[in-house]
Amino acid sequence: MSERRRRIIVVGYGRLGAYLTRMVGAEPWCRIAAVVEPREAALEKARSETGLPGKALFRKLDKALAAVEADIAVINTPSELHYTQSKAALEHGLHVLVAKPITNRFADAVKLVALARGKHKRLCVGQQIRYNRHYRAVKAFIESGRLGRVEVVHFLNSKPRPEALNLAALDQPALYEMSCHHFDSLLSLLPHAVPESIVVDGYQPSWSVYRGPCMVNALIRMSGGIHVLYHGGFSSQADCYELRLEGTRGALRCRGIHMSVDEMHYEFAPRGGTFAPVEIDAGMPARRREGAAVQRAEQSHGFRTIERGNRLDSQRQTGDHRGLAALPRRVHGREDARPKGGEMSGPALQARVVHGTFLVFDSAGGRSLAGVGANYYRPWLFPFYTPRGQIVLREFPFDHPFHNGCFVGQHPVRAGARTANFWAAPPPREARDEIFVDVGRIATDPDMRAEPHGEGIRITMKCIWRDANEQPVLDETRTFEIALAADATVCDATSRKLAAYGKIELPATKFGGIGVRVDPRLLPGAGGCIIADEGRRGDASIVHDLPSRFVAYEGAADPASRFGLCLIGRDRALAWFVRDYGLALLNPTWHQGIELAEGESWEMTLRLVAYDGALDARRVEGWLKT
Repeated sequence: MSERRRRIIVVGYGRLGAYLTRMVGAEPWCRIAAVVEPREAALEKARSETGLPGKALFRKLDKALAAVEADIAVINTPSELHYTQSKAALEHGLHVLVAKPITNRFADAVKLVALARGKHKRLCVGQQIRYNRHYRAVKAFIESGRLGRVEVVHFLNSKPRPEALNLAALDQPALYEMSCHHFDSLLSLLPHAVPESIVVDGYQPSWSVYRGPCMVNALIRMSGGIHVLYHGGFSSQADCYELRLEGTRGALRCRGIHMSVDEMHYEFAPRGGTFAPVEIDAGMPARRREGAAVQRAEQSHGFRTIERGNRLDSQRQTGDHRGLAALPRRVHGREDARPKGGEMSGPALQARVVHGTFLVFDSAGGRSLAGVGANYYRPWLFPFYTPRGQIVLREFPFDHPFHNGCFVGQHPVRAGARTANFWAAPPPREARDEIFVDVGRIATDPDMRAEPHGEGIRITMKCIWRDANEQPVLDETRTFEIALAADATVCDATSRKLAAYGKIELPATKFGGIGVRVDPRLLPGAGGCIIADEGRRGDASIVHDLPSRFVAYEGAADPASRFGLCLIGRDRALAWFVRDYGLALLNPTWHQGIELAEGESWEMTLRLVAYDGALDARRVEGWLKT
């Protein structure tokens, strides 16, 4: 961080706004530049407590934005104002930290995410409950290994709140006001778990004063074989709080009044045994200072936000909210957490190990879809077939033997004083190859896992990135989710990197991200073409270093048979690295580096679509939506 103090506009000076102002006002890295508050008494209180002059106190945000130079807006106002106020701050060039819920309408949340990305600003949603002492204590207990591998979670928290007050107009009061804290806290406890499916029922007891579903029951299935029984809401007849986790070695039970009341009673039962009191939070301090959250809003490269049930590619996250973000749309029924769209079929896909390669095939149609494997240096996807059997990837080109099918790489990666190169891999291209410095390897656990996922197959790899001296640098979970669409083969390749051994720095570089090396028949030099959105066609210059909703390479197997590979990044604002010789990269570190504190993770996804025939707008829209 530079020495310049960050200038903050505080929007809303109620109880929380005033508290946060006091906390961050004491930090040396920032200063309060202005306060916006429509109530005269609260504005006078702000004047008294902050010492700001009258010219820095405003009743309307637009007046403050026009008159004050600032870097960050901290918004603690009624939720119905969040969208318009966050939008105004982002459009004015400020980073935003907004209280939950981000908005009262799902569509408005999606718009804010797109606006922040378009403006290259950080949009953060305040989620402080995960830092409560008992959640940190439970997390430490899980990490101690005494529970073993967690497979079952009961998360029950409801309370009587007989006056609806500011929640009266919300369509989903429980989900927006309470469940968001629960889900964030749950994902902080299980940072590697990914929501896969949700069965949810929202309801109103006869005594409820709320307009929308104020109580929620749900069954949530997460990756790693984790099953969650969830209950939350505002119209129970008495307080209810219980967090129970069952693992392969025993069960932990945490009971109290409410998630916000940090006085809990803990019990542990060994496998097959009975519960007995256990002390797990002794000496653990109360909640950390919220002031640090605002600093992360300006400093971090990733932050918590809401998007339509998809991954937040190239966003660093401490919790993964995919699927759970879309709960309001499915509060009365069962639906997979990942939107699938109407074009996904349901074939009998199977994965079989053939000479060290996981080969995914359609047992009904009798054809292969893709292969996934690893050597000593790295894992990758190859081959990848269209429905008619055309291969769209290249295993490696002769002049770049480390461009393998669909692969993940990064150079340089810094861990303290160590620097490692995970872009190049042997063999070198020549006797003295300049790219071969500090070459490490992505060591892949041979126990790769293939399992049904929705209407396809998911292959999961656990990897350790080791430097040239075989010392661990970071952990990675690599997944390939392979499925059949009506007119294509689809693979979502995801890399989730975890700074498990200390702080990690990924400097800005062109050697990074998820990439593919395309089959030579699709290249412009072989009669093929490159396609991007808005009707762009030609060579790589039409899209290189430019944003596009997709990039495709298309060519012909023969004069009558066209086929191609379409690439889709979930972060539509990122520029593509595209070359005529067939290298295409989705690289968030091309123009801006990323830092991960110990324990933090960063995830990105590239969708590959292998198709037959000519590409048109209708087909692309179908692949974008599923």
